[in-house]
Formats: sequence, C-alpha cells, structure tokens
Amino acid sequence: MVSKSASVSFVAWISTGFCALLMGHAAYSASKYHSYLKVNHEDFARLPVDIIMQIIIAVVLGVIGIVSLNANFMDIHLTTQLKDKTWESACPQPSFRVFHNTRCSVINSAND
Repeated sequence: MVSKSASVSFVAWISTGFCALLMGHAAYSASKYHSYLKVNHEDFARLPVDIIMQIIIAVVLGVIGIVSLNANFMDIHLTTQLKDKTWESACPQPSFRVFHNTRCSVINSAND
C-alpha cells in the first residue's frame, strides 16, 4: 500500500510534468501560428483561444503541482518561531562597534 504523502507527491510530479508539456506545446503552437500568419501576410492580433486555454490550464496545473510538492510551508507569523528565543540568540550582533580608519590613525600620529 502506498502512503498518502507518496501518492500526493506522485500526483504533484505528474501535474508539474504535464504543466511543462502543455507549456511547451503552447509555445510550439504559438510559434507555428505566428509563422502561418507571416506566410499568409496577415497581421497578428492575438493568439487563438485554444492556445490561451492551454496556457491557462498549464499555469493552474503548475501552481497546484508546485504547491503540492512544497507543502511544508513555515508559519507567516514570526512570533511562533521566535517565542522561545532571547534577543541575543535571535539577532547575534556585537553590542559595540569599533572603527579603525585612516583618519583615526592620522589624528593619533599628529598628537604623538
């Protein structure tokens, strides 16, 4: 018996693969349609409805497949992730800054 997560992952991979095939076919069809218009000396107004529907279906399948593949999203609220951490462990930065630049060394050498 196949687990539910494995079957969801398989369906997600199939959906994403079918999306790629549909997008490739839509691009090929659009290219062929454009060359057909050039041969017949017609102006390009818009893509045919069947190519537009292929693109829309491919985008929907792609979104469903990719979201299903990456189903372990993190919570959007940082409070759940940072509630057990202190400020020092959450943002480890030095509490002081020391700047050594050439102006400091010129002033110190002039005072000596």
